[in-house]
Amino acid sequence: MTLSDDLQSAIDFVSAVMPAESEWWIIGSTAVALLGIDVAVADVDIVASPDIIADVLARIGLAPLPPKADSRFRSAPFARLDRPGMLPVELMGGLHVNGADGWQPLVVTTRQAVRAGGATVFIPSPAEQIEIFHRFGRPKDLVRAGLVSRFTSG
Repeated sequence: MTLSDDLQSAIDFVSAVMPAESEWWIIGSTAVALLGIDVAVADVDIVASPDIIADVLARIGLAPLPPKADSRFRSAPFARLDRPGMLPVELMGGLHVNGADGWQPLVVTTRQAVRAGGATVFIPSPAEQIEIFHRFGRPKDLVRAGLVSRFTSG
């Protein structure tokens, strides 16, 4: 798989700061790209427990952002790291999704290690990525679910 330089730089950063022994995942378009699927990637989304994200933020000296009103997603802590030469990295602790059953936590149950350059990162299985995209339900998420579905069936 070939990743853009700014995406590879963000992946390298994530691999260096996220504790390998802890439960965390890259989700969203970056997880799709890490399957080797050609997709536009604007940022790298990391989900983990609030404690893991808080520990990482403290270690890298990044303050969480104040909660913002969003009708679809919420997480605490939440932070966005913007550095020159790499895609932005969003760190989400305790991500919740608002759907038909109200606010529910996103619980990822599969963990697949992926090598990208010299970095190892973790993504949900393709089947679980499809489920997550359907749960998020935005048009761009449904497109991504279709890309992963075609990838797994082809």
